[in-house]
Amino acid sequence: SVSAGLCAFAAGWLSSKKIGSGGIINGAACALLIYALILIISAIIMPQAISVMSLYHGIIMILSGAIGGIVGANMSARRKII
Repeated sequence: SVSAGLCAFAAGWLSSKKIGSGGIINGAACALLIYALILIISAIIMPQAISVMSLYHGIIMILSGAIGGIVGANMSARRKII
């Protein structure tokens, strides 16, 4: 759960930092994509592994990705003035 949340945070942060705007949407979308891939692979490998905890992990990942997106978008907005 922690590693999935950190992965989603990093994905949201990197995507929003690169784009520079729409942090919450970009971060949540990246996390949702990662969650969907993990869920599909889990369903193929072990169908009985999908449970309520899977939904819990998805919520954590989407929230972490959205927070990472916000942080990434705000970091890209800062410019050094010389």
